[in-house]
Amino acid sequence: MGHKFLSFYKEEKEKGFVRKVPRAVGKEINVGELDEMYRKIGFQTPEGERVLDLAAHGYSKLLGAGEVSSAYVVKISQCSERARAKVEASGGRIVKPGVA
Repeated sequence: MGHKFLSFYKEEKEKGFVRKVPRAVGKEINVGELDEMYRKIGFQTPEGERVLDLAAHGYSKLLGAGEVSSAYVVKISQCSERARAKVEASGGRIVKPGVA
């Protein structure tokens, strides 16, 4: 019986589990890396806000590992609750791309 059972799985290789929800496309970044990213791609508005447009540089999600040392306006499509809390505790805010 063992050899017929294995041959069944070899023949039915195309069938199987199909993921219905697509995985997130893009890169993830932690809040602990925001200072380094600001030095690379950040800019300051005339009002004095430090802006990081991470969505324009291919990042799709902000995660909560690390600490935030400055107040940043972070433009990103998704973020974890922990990351949002850390950014807002430092005086910054999270903005979705396309929203002022």
